[in-house]
Amino acid sequence: MKRVLIAIGCVLFLAVTSFAQQTLTNSDPATAEQAARIIELINLKSQMEAMSNGMKRAMLPNLVQEFKKQLPNASPAAIEEVTAAYDSMFTEMYKSFSTDEMEGVMVQIYQKYLTRSEADAAIAFYSSPEGQSFLRKASVMGTEAMQAILPKLRAQTEQLGQKFAARMEEIKRKYSETPEQP
Repeated sequence: MKRVLIAIGCVLFLAVTSFAQQTLTNSDPATAEQAARIIELINLKSQMEAMSNGMKRAMLPNLVQEFKKQLPNASPAAIEEVTAAYDSMFTEMYKSFSTDEMEGVMVQIYQKYLTRSEADAAIAFYSSPEGQSFLRKASVMGTEAMQAILPKLRAQTEQLGQKFAARMEEIKRKYSETPEQP
């Protein structure tokens, strides 16, 4: 479970830092009304809920697999308890997010990065039948992508974790064998 949580943290960190590195100047920012309209059209609350549920479903098999590695003879009751604990943790995490707060943050972010014409185009797209179809399919596509990516990410994280642990052992040996110099 610890590795799964580390992998999730790594993915989130990389996603946030890659977006944070993009610095743009916006001379004609979207209005707060435009940003709020986009949020309304994309139905942010249900999108957040769908994304959360998709992540939860995508990560559960990896968590169970990790638990079975740590406890190979795990009974169905133990696996059921791990699943229930995971479900409870996810429910608690989702409750801690205020959609009003999220919407306020998203309005500011949309204004920072979207121009008025881009906001108008987004509103036009999400108001169209194609845009609404895209929104209905987005959570399923995201869940499927997460399910496809997680096994590779898990394997990479495990491999990097082993390399890191080996390197830490080398450092530990080096400093335990040699007296420290001031």
